[in-house]
Amino acid sequence: MTVAAWLIILGSVFVVFSAFGQVSAGSSLETRERIETLLSEPPADGLGLAVDTVLEILRVVAMVAAAAATATAILGTQVLQRSRSARLWLSVLAVPLFLSAAFIGGFMGALVAAAVVMLWLQPARSWFAGEPLPERFNADGTLRKTEEA
Repeated sequence: MTVAAWLIILGSVFVVFSAFGQVSAGSSLETRERIETLLSEPPADGLGLAVDTVLEILRVVAMVAAAAATATAILGTQVLQRSRSARLWLSVLAVPLFLSAAFIGGFMGALVAAAVVMLWLQPARSWFAGEPLPERFNADGTLRKTEEA
């Protein structure tokens, strides 16, 4: 659980920095030239979008990613305190974070989303429920056989 929570927190912080980097680079000449090149080649040439429109869309997507990442970083700290509602809200926010972070460098957004999925798997489910963790191994390291009913 600690690893998943820290992946969420640190990954979210990196997404926030990436989003602000994207917003600040949006007005550079190099970014404008890349967008012009993109819009002049198929399949984007048929979209009818202007460079300023694409820059505005990228700015809004980056701000959505930054907002979702800020919220997930805060909720990640709550997960360390066994908050079930934080786990639920992280699951909701993982979707817009994953989708919007894909436009600003996707890897960290995908990492945060994967860590959120880990919160719903065993042994995390037992940990959130306050139950003892399932025993899978014997003291000597061999896999424990399950008892048939």
